[in-house]
Amino acid sequence: MADLEEASKRAAEMALESQRQALEKRIGPRPTIDNITVETVPGSTAGAGSGEFHKYRMARRKENFRQERLEKEWEEQVEQKAFEMRRQLRKELDEAETRKKSEKRKRLKNNKKRGISKRRRLEIDDSEAQETLQELLAVADGPKDERDGVESAATGG
Repeated sequence: MADLEEASKRAAEMALESQRQALEKRIGPRPTIDNITVETVPGSTAGAGSGEFHKYRMARRKENFRQERLEKEWEEQVEQKAFEMRRQLRKELDEAETRKKSEKRKRLKNNKKRGISKRRRLEIDDSEAQETLQELLAVADGPKDERDGVESAATGG
């Protein structure tokens, strides 16, 4: 029985060793832990000493300062992005307005080359508008006469 127990122990140890080796192959060797001395920990039985509050206060102050700085940087980034968006929008609007005025100057220059002055252009526009108005009035007058004739025929008179 002792041999059986020893054999099972050896088999278990060999299985554990093979598993450990397979694990080391996958993730690398296990890091060794050295003794690390932590000097600022107060004893758990005696409570905090008189200087611990000041250490806590300084650590809290540093952390609050860090949080404020991060918040301030975030707000500055947001403001900068908003400024860049407004700047881009103003730039696009200015370019569109400049392009429109430039096209108008070119159009006026071309009209001047062709001999069409501002006044002549307005006269042409006015005469076209009057012709269109006369055509509309003629169309509008036509059905009125027919309606008058229909009414007089319907009333018998």
